[in-house]
Amino acid sequence: MAFPYITSPENIGQIPFRFLSTILARGLSYLPVTPNQVTIFRSILAMISLYFFSLGGGVNLLRAVSIFYVFEILDHVDGDLARLTGRTSALGPLLEQFVDTWASRPSNLFGFCIAFGMFRETQSLVGFILFGSTALGRMLWLEYRDVFGWQRKPKSDPKTYTGILAATSPQEGFRNLFEVLYIWNNTFLLIGALLHALLPNMIYDPLVVGFIVVAVLNNLPWMAITYCGFKEAWVRQTKR
Repeated sequence: MAFPYITSPENIGQIPFRFLSTILARGLSYLPVTPNQVTIFRSILAMISLYFFSLGGGVNLLRAVSIFYVFEILDHVDGDLARLTGRTSALGPLLEQFVDTWASRPSNLFGFCIAFGMFRETQSLVGFILFGSTALGRMLWLEYRDVFGWQRKPKSDPKTYTGILAATSPQEGFRNLFEVLYIWNNTFLLIGALLHALLPNMIYDPLVVGFIVVAVLNNLPWMAITYCGFKEAWVRQTKR
């Protein structure tokens, strides 16, 4: 029998978070806790986690990652609690988006705090360079996506959310895989931070490797849409 999620996972990365969120939301539904209070509590956890990230060092990274994963789980709890109890509001989605944007995206404060912690620990500018590349890639994506003809696909579109293994073609499977990796790109930083703390003597710093992956993921989308946009424009122009 399928697990009775309050909100079904949209991709494979959401399965454990939606599972735990369903359990926590059902428990909180018996308490006088509102969804917005959960979101505010999440924002406090995020600030604590980012503070530890900014300190750098193995112990602080372990603290930061542990707190951040609680923050990630609660990211789904506020919405599930609202759906379960019927206590939805116009403020809730805005408050959640406001918190998530600065607290969990590598191109914003989340990435900057990790880069700052890397600098404090190593006195190297590599973290800031990778953060700058990540932020630039995100900015260019936001600037170029409408001009170069990118069209947002609704979540109800079955072709977008059929998953990786259920894809009807290699191209669709790759697109879905990239979508999952892009949505959860901060996971590469979190895993890198854990490995950096637990295995400090690795040949390649896993935190640097994770940040490189994040920078690549944040730059590929704008490169892809500009290439396709220029290619389509060139084809139309040569046919005249």
